[in-house]
Amino acid sequence: MSGWNESWLADYQQRLRATPATPTGVIHLTLALPPSTNKIWRPGTATTKDGKSYAALFKRKPYKEWRAIAEAAVGRQRGGQHIERHFGMRITLGKTRTDPDACIKPVLDACQHGGAIGNDKYLRLFQLDVQDGHPSDTVAVSLWPVVPT
Repeated sequence: MSGWNESWLADYQQRLRATPATPTGVIHLTLALPPSTNKIWRPGTATTKDGKSYAALFKRKPYKEWRAIAEAAVGRQRGGQHIERHFGMRITLGKTRTDPDACIKPVLDACQHGGAIGNDKYLRLFQLDVQDGHPSDTVAVSLWPVVPT
């Protein structure tokens, strides 16, 4: 193993030790399976104030509808809890035809705009689980505060 890999692994293991096995202040959420990150955007044309056209990307309607529903669900389910800074996240989903990692950014955005986290840039630990027994139309999300190392 190269030195870089060893130092990365040691740092990762230290972060895991810094996070309690049963974190306090955990926020548990259940959200509908989001549209794939690969299907959020559609290409189009926008116009500047002076009438010049340029290529732009626009959020697709199914994503905007999912996000509005997901943000409201986060707001209801978080029970007033909020993690302002560094946090860990676990997403559990069932087997789907979608790439499992394609749900990460939409879920982070819903958690941020629904008030569970201050900013998704403070994500410090992440786990993605795909479980046979989990319903394929929902994602279970756990969020907890993490002390930065």
